[in-house]
Amino acid sequence: MASRLVISLLRHGMTIGNERREYIGWTDSPLSVHGKSQLQMKNYTDLKTQIVFSSPLQRCVETAAILFPNKKIIKIEELKEMNFGAWEAKTYNELQDIPAYRKWLDDIFTQPIERGETYKQFSERIALGLHNVYRLSLEKKTDRAAVVTHGGVIRNILHTLFPEEKSFFDWEIPYGAGYEITWPREKLRGDERQCTLLAVAPTMVKQIG
Repeated sequence: MASRLVISLLRHGMTIGNERREYIGWTDSPLSVHGKSQLQMKNYTDLKTQIVFSSPLQRCVETAAILFPNKKIIKIEELKEMNFGAWEAKTYNELQDIPAYRKWLDDIFTQPIERGETYKQFSERIALGLHNVYRLSLEKKTDRAAVVTHGGVIRNILHTLFPEEKSFFDWEIPYGAGYEITWPREKLRGDERQCTLLAVAPTMVKQIG
């Protein structure tokens, strides 16, 4: 077993809702025809992935099945996108005149979403989901894992791990692509939540898509 754990964070393919420019946090929008065709052109065999984790939403499960067709997919409930509540499946044009939405756009980190999650709730949930990825990877003695999830989730993880590198919105996460992160294995034992924040060096991140 290698001394390092390598995790590839990959965004799902384009969905019907994405093409319509809707907020589709917990809305279970399927991949679009174009999204599927884009994914089918990708080849991630060089990642040497041994285990695949996924958000339970179908756009991620479908993406994982296309990118890793011979792998069992382990669903992690906490790795869903932010819950946009009353704004789910709506576009900017439909929401732009709602005062609460305008306030949220001005500061997504502190302003609430009507019937949705705060950024703090979202961030704490993602930390728990990543903790479960670490735990299961260690239990299964995995050296290389892939996590198929959402753009907001990946931005949150990278912004949390590497706040000095880029702001939340500066991380570019293309559909079907993402980043690869490496941890020394011994750092993931004990207080894993603390290691989530402290154990990873920015030089261990590289774009893979």
